Amino acid sequence: MHSLPTIAFAAFVAAPPLVAQAPSIRKDPPQERAPASPVKPVLALGDAGMARAALARTKPKAAAAILLGVEWLVAHQNKDGRWDSDGFVAHDGDSPSGGPGNPTQDVAVTGLAVLALAREGRAPADDPRREPLLRAVHWLVEQQEDNGRLGPATVHDFVYGHAIGAFALCAAVAATDSDEARGAAQNALAHLEAHRNPFGVWRYQPRDNDNDSSVTTWATMALLAGAEVGIAPPARALQQVATWFDLVTDEGGRAGYTKRGEASSRQVRTAGQFPPDRGEAMTAAALWCRSALGQNATGNPVIAAGAKLLLGKPPRWDPASGDVDYCYWLFGTEAMRRLGGADRDAWNDELLAAILPGQRTDATAAGSWDPVDPWGGDGGRLYSTALAVMALQGLYALNDTSKADAEPR
Repeated sequence: MHSLPTIAFAAFVAAPPLVAQAPSIRKDPPQERAPASPVKPVLALGDAGMARAALARTKPKAAAAILLGVEWLVAHQNKDGRWDSDGFVAHDGDSPSGGPGNPTQDVAVTGLAVLALAREGRAPADDPRREPLLRAVHWLVEQQEDNGRLGPATVHDFVYGHAIGAFALCAAVAATDSDEARGAAQNALAHLEAHRNPFGVWRYQPRDNDNDSSVTTWATMALLAGAEVGIAPPARALQQVATWFDLVTDEGGRAGYTKRGEASSRQVRTAGQFPPDRGEAMTAAALWCRSALGQNATGNPVIAAGAKLLLGKPPRWDPASGDVDYCYWLFGTEAMRRLGGADRDAWNDELLAAILPGQRTDATAAGSWDPVDPWGGDGGRLYSTALAVMALQGLYALNDTSKADAEPR
């Protein structure tokens, strides 16, 4: 089989459910909440709409695009709280927007939609995002097994959906302070740690001594998001993440997928259409993780070198050439968001020039983005829109989470 994809949305592989399972984890909410991590925040939400209002003063088109994207996502949520990868067009009436995804990816796309909504800020009772967020949380909890896993282990890359779902539950806690989300998040993070290789990081199967930078990025973000809402991550896991990216990053700053120098993976059917050398997705992933863990270019020159690689392959809206890569754009924007300075500003300018023209303005697709990147065929329009919104949200000012915000409420 060809090397497996960079993000959650791989083609369906008929594989039996995993035999090895993590130990059973109780679903009742935790009684104690650990102090928040001191690292730079992953969520950095603030009050509802404040970050977007601040962005609107300098980049009004970006702020407007975010709002339209969030509204499109809310309009395409099922009543049960799920975002349906292939069935979302039922909300379009007689004018379907098109772009269905793989029906096995509902946990992952629901998680991405939750992240896009939650990153807009805390959602008080009168916020139109609150009810959709709480319904999505409830649906995710209904998918959670007794061992903490979100969704079934019936596809080979189920851990992607689980990690994204865990990340989303933590974001929902930050946005709504939902006890249901908090209990599910703690259990999901515990399952994630049970999946991690004891002396390494993450990949598809639990504890099989196989690791990759892509799964590890989503798992790391879930753990750090948990820290922001008072669920302390295992220190050993974060140490292993830092060690992993040292192992797979070469002297020029390029991070590999499973080893040094290895490009991002592609599915066999799309490898020709989306050449992996068009971007630096794994380098961006490494930079996001490193910067979120508190590393910076001053203390680690490899980070500055990696940033230059990203600037050498900036976002471009050219679907015909295979340049569109929403995942790369999100990873790169979040990395640059923390590195700051002229490199961040240059990246953000390129991102806006690429991503704003791609937002649809017609009929029922208005506010969404077409699934025209390497994983769009599996993630569909929901995936594309959620990731595009999240990339634009990376332009928000990065505010440290205050100690008061980290206290149990």
